[in-house]
Amino acid sequence: MGKKIDSFGVDILKEAENIGAGSASTALSNLTGKKIKVKAEDLKIISLDNIYDLVGGPDVPSVGMILGISGGVDGSILLFASKKDSLALSDIIQKENLGDAAELGSVDMDAIQEMGNILVGAYLTALSTLSGMNLIESTPNFITGKAKKIGNFIKKEYRDKINYVYVFETLLNISGKKIEEKIVLLLTNDSFNKLFNTMIEKNLK
Repeated sequence: MGKKIDSFGVDILKEAENIGAGSASTALSNLTGKKIKVKAEDLKIISLDNIYDLVGGPDVPSVGMILGISGGVDGSILLFASKKDSLALSDIIQKENLGDAAELGSVDMDAIQEMGNILVGAYLTALSTLSGMNLIESTPNFITGKAKKIGNFIKKEYRDKINYVYVFETLLNISGKKIEEKIVLLLTNDSFNKLFNTMIEKNLK
């Protein structure tokens, strides 16, 4: 993004976040057979250099699921969580007890991908609705390891293309267990300005 947006722009993005969270709550509850509440906790504007701080620091074991975005924009969306929270999500999707999974195997990654597709899809649909654009996610790629590994990958890809990123801080509440997920919008400066200006024009009518 070329520059930080004003309070009206933040309000529009928060509206998209709330719509996405509501849709994801319904879809994940239907998938798992459990009552899952997806709550939009906060909206943060950060620089690329601070991405790994989202999960507690550069050395925190983490999982990043990256999906390209098409539909008139250039960029990606990153689903970012600690390994601990990712294991808990795997247990939930597989309808196992929380804490059953100790390491991330192929079955766990499949479960996280299924959940991630629902979360990301819900948020992109909300952004599409508010902008009138048709934002579509691609097949995801995973990066696992310390948070700095994921952060360095993102910085390498977007260092000269993005000034700021937007982070939808999301909290999943399942039977009292709280799991944190960060949905990071990684659009090039020109693409974010295009999306943002379209949303402004549509919501001022």
